[in-house]
Amino acid sequence: MNPWRVAGQAIARSLEISWRWTTLSTGRDGDLPLLIFACGSAPIEMIRILLNLRPKSEVNLYRGSLEDWHTPLHAAVVENRLDVVQLLLDSGADPALISPAEWTPLFYAAIRSPEMVSVLLQDTNPEGKGIIFLDKQDRAGATAFATAILRVR
Repeated sequence: MNPWRVAGQAIARSLEISWRWTTLSTGRDGDLPLLIFACGSAPIEMIRILLNLRPKSEVNLYRGSLEDWHTPLHAAVVENRLDVVQLLLDSGADPALISPAEWTPLFYAAIRSPEMVSVLLQDTNPEGKGIIFLDKQDRAGATAFATAILRVR
């Protein structure tokens, strides 16, 4: 049997949701790719299995979502899953990928968790993407830290 299918069925059973090959029917905003959904809600052991079964390109899989779960890294940050964020960064997740509102995962971290900001900023990647996503501005022209300050007021 296909190991991807076995992993998907195991995650679906553990989360009591339905699944089809590579997507989950979540009932929230349609189907989400399995890895994105897992990074937001499945046990980290299951996420490790999925990362071992799928090509590295899956770690930066993108899908528009009403729940701000646009990439596996976005999902983990939005759900404040520090261990999953670190696992994804170690696996090559790109912290510079943006949401439809032009938010990187740092925007979500800045308004939710100082610890998450620290994990994202400690990511050292050879391409220098840390600098890019640190200064990234959203549609309104605000950076992640400006957005966090505005939300606190």
